[in-house]
Order: sequence, then C-alpha cells, then structure tokens
Amino acid sequence: MAVLTKRTDAQTARIYVALKVAFPDLLPDESDVVYKKNRYTIRVRVISRNFEDKSLAERHSLFKKVLAPLALEDREDISLVIMLTPEEALDPELLNSQFDESYISVI
Repeated sequence: MAVLTKRTDAQTARIYVALKVAFPDLLPDESDVVYKKNRYTIRVRVISRNFEDKSLAERHSLFKKVLAPLALEDREDISLVIMLTPEEALDPELLNSQFDESYISVI
C-alpha cells in the first residue's frame, strides 16, 4: 500500500469552508475532511449528525446544495465523497478507509 500525502490548497480550503458552514460538527482539521490525492483528484469525507435518518440520496442532495454556490473549478475535481454519521464512521465495513488510504489500480 502506498503512503498517502494529504495535500490542501486554496481550492480545498474553499470546499472545507462551505462544508463547515453547513456542517458545524465537521472535524477541525481540513485534511481530515477534504484533500487533494493528486493534482486532479479531491477526496471529501463529511462526518456529521446531519446525516442521521437520511438516505444516501438525501445525503447526496444535501451535499450538492452545499457545494452549488462554489465555482465549477472547485467542484469538478471531487472524485470521492463519503458522507457518514459519527456512528457509521466507526464501522470498519464502510468505505471510510478509502478516504485515508491510497490504492494502486490493477487496471
């Protein structure tokens, strides 16, 4: 498994600020919420109580509304979005580990 470097910049900062306004209970470290895996790939993980009792479709709709005011350039590189409640984030079976780990494709 490759070592993952979580890079942040002005683009990830704008995404983090928009998310923080909508989800005040976000983790305080920006790189634990949004980071650049590489130049063209942004990963986002939102752990919030706002997702309790919401379907995946409802979570996606909420996420899209939060980021809609941002410029397309700030949204178009988002390649992975994980939206979990705090309880779900503790479940090792969920995709939470995909956010923190780097995998080399076999393709």
